[in-house]
Amino acid sequence: MSFNELEKIMSAYPDTLNKRLKELVEYNLVEPMVHVVDGKNRIKHRLTPKGKQLMAKLNDFIKLAEELESKILL
Repeated sequence: MSFNELEKIMSAYPDTLNKRLKELVEYNLVEPMVHVVDGKNRIKHRLTPKGKQLMAKLNDFIKLAEELESKILL
């Protein structure tokens, strides 16, 4: 995803998003990719294999939390 796409989806301030993206790259969870569009470099970001593993574990955690919450609220 491009920076602008992420900014819209996340409703984040540009400075905050830029800082977080740098941290995610540093931790090898996200990698930047350069695409040339109309002679201009455009950077998009994608999850690394490590980032995909983390997302899978987070999704499992979210499902478990939802199951527990539904049982508690009954």
